[in-house]
Formats: sequence, C-alpha cells, structure tokens
Amino acid sequence: YLTQAMERAAKMFESSPSERKKVLLVVADGVIPDAEATSMVTVSGLLQQQRVQVFAAHIRKYSTSSPGDEAARAKMEAVTTTPSKSHTVNVEMSELETLLKNLCNENSAFGYFLSRHGESVHKGSCSEWNVANGCESDSSCVWSIVKKSCTGTPCLQHCAKAACEGDVSNMCGWDGASCSRKVCAYSPKHTCNAAQGCRWTTSVTGVEKCKPEVGCPANYVEDTCVADANCKWDPSTKQCKERHGCVVYTSLPKCNADRECAWNTATSQCEDKTGCAVHMADKTCTPDRKCLWNTASKVCVDKNCAYYTNATLCEAPAVGGACDWNSTEGKCVEVKGCASYNADKATAQAKCDNDALCNWKENTCVDKSGCAKYIAKVTCDREKDESGVQCAWNGTVCEQ
Repeated sequence: YLTQAMERAAKMFESSPSERKKVLLVVADGVIPDAEATSMVTVSGLLQQQRVQVFAAHIRKYSTSSPGDEAARAKMEAVTTTPSKSHTVNVEMSELETLLKNLCNENSAFGYFLSRHGESVHKGSCSEWNVANGCESDSSCVWSIVKKSCTGTPCLQHCAKAACEGDVSNMCGWDGASCSRKVCAYSPKHTCNAAQGCRWTTSVTGVEKCKPEVGCPANYVEDTCVADANCKWDPSTKQCKERHGCVVYTSLPKCNADRECAWNTATSQCEDKTGCAVHMADKTCTPDRKCLWNTASKVCVDKNCAYYTNATLCEAPAVGGACDWNSTEGKCVEVKGCASYNADKATAQAKCDNDALCNWKENTCVDKSGCAKYIAKVTCDREKDESGVQCAWNGTVCEQ
C-alpha cells in the first residue's frame, strides 16, 4: 500500500540536507486504495513538516481520459500537497517522460510550483507580470529593461546554498530550502532608482531602503499604463503618471497644456474631458465604436450621428460606419453592435475577427448569438441561451 511507501520516503527525507528541495512523485495506473486512510494523514503531515512537495500522476491506458481515469486522479488529491488539484495530473505513459524532464521548468504542470520556493500559494508564471513593479516584487522573477518583459531569475537554477549565495551579480539569496532573488536589494540610492520597478524610500522612522515601486510610475509600458483608469501616459517624458482631477489647474494656459483637460469659459474652471475626448491616442480611440480619430487635429471626437442631416453626410467614409441613414424617419442613427465594422470593407473582417463578441459570416460582421456571446468561463457556466439551454465552457469557447 502507498502508506508504507510514503513512510519510507519520509524516513529518507529525514537524512536529506536541509538546503535541498524535496519532491516526491507518486505514479499509479489505478485507484490508490489507502489514499484517504487515517494513517495516510499522519504520513502526509510528516512530509509537510520536512517541506516535501508531493505530486501525483495517474497513468491512463488510452489517449482519451475516461470518467474512471478522472476519478482515480481525483482520489490522488488526498496524498498530495496543496493546491492538491494542481499537484495531480492525468497522463498517458508516453507523456510521463516529458513530465519528468520538465519537472524544473516553471512553465510545466509541476515546475510551475517548484520554481516558487515550495509555497502553497503562487502568483503564476513570470510571463504573467506585464509591469516592472509586479515582476520585481516576485522573488522568482526579474524584469528585463531591454525586452520590457518579466522572466524567471537565474537564481532558480541554483540547488545548493553555497552556489546560491555566491551568485552576487543576480542578487541571489537562500531562504532555507531554495534560491531566489532578493527583491529590490539595490544600494545606494541612485542605483536603486535606476532599477525599473524599484524606488528608494524613507520610512517614518527615518530608515532608508530600496523597495518595489508602486502606483502608476511602475507601469513602464504605454499599453499597461492607459489600461489603468487611475493612470495616464505622458508622451513627452514617456512615463506613466497618476491621473488627477483637472480642477487643480486655475488658469487657461495650464489647463489646455494638459491634453486630458478642457477650460470651461462659462465657469472659468478647468474640467476633465469626457466622452471620446478622454482617448489620447488613435489606438484607444478607434476601437471605441462611438469615437472617431481626427488625423488632422490628433484628437478623438464623438461620432454623434444626430449631427448629420442627410444620407450623404451620415454614411460618409469619414464617419467610419458608425452611422446609418434611416429613410423612414429621415434621420441619421447610430449603427450598434458588430455591424458598425461593415462600412470599411478593407478592414471589416480584421476588426470583426478581433472582436470577441462578433462573427464574420458571409462577408458580413454580425453579433454572436446564443452561448457564443459569452466570452468568459464564469459567465458562460451560469448563463443559458435564448431557448433556455444551459451553456457550457469547452476550454476555449462557450457553447450549448
């Protein structure tokens, strides 16, 4: 039975050097009979005390997983460390070799957890960090100034304390079980401030220290900056700054100097721009169906269909297909949904394919219907289509 095997493993780990990473992989091709036994709970506790991470792999016979295979894998969760579900896999025998070879690869099923010091709570792969401060706050990652991306720190490659602490250039440090990067361990002040994602700070007690940068200045890429409602991108300095209210400007020149503000002559106050005017660039203006980028003035303007008094003006190419002339009512009305992409035939399909709520069908962009209109798993699993049939997420899209 597995309990006896794990007891022997626990004794083996007792004599293992404390600085080594300890991993136990359980492999079985069927249901483990004593997986939920009381004695197994005791053994699992001993392994956890020794900081042993326990993973399990169920080997199935066929390429397609059966309900029995999934039940056997689920049973294995009782013997693995947390998060138990993510510490078990259901694979074919031919996939086992790849699983073992990639055990230390942070992008693999189990390596994802092993590269994170063996803790039970993980932030995910380094590539998921798209801003420097988040990357720098993760001791398993390091921010590349050249590539403007987050990658795994070279410190993770060191398995021994001596090699880890000897890697000064990568600021590696030993935590008792594994090697990781010392977060923002820069000194003096100018070296700290020059490192993206870090800032030299002084505490209320006067203690000076280098710490991960927070807030808008930590967004070093324009796309992530403008995506944050509390931030704005300054094209002149190429920096991300905190968004403040335009009311702080008390004169017209200062107000107009800020592209996000407009001077109200009636109240003699500086106000925040609203509507399409909030878009500072073509790449954020154009995707907004209600807006139009004016290439001459370099500003984003509202596509107010009511302004156009005849069919020619209403359906002009410059309007970008946002409006349509209603001959019955004799007025220009807004084209809603995916149909707004159809005016420009040259770009219609590309824009349609890029919109998760649209489908390109018979050379026309149409709104998705039924379950397909739900683009997130959490929404899909709780909604029904127009006929009352429950929707289900298939791993990629929502379907009936």
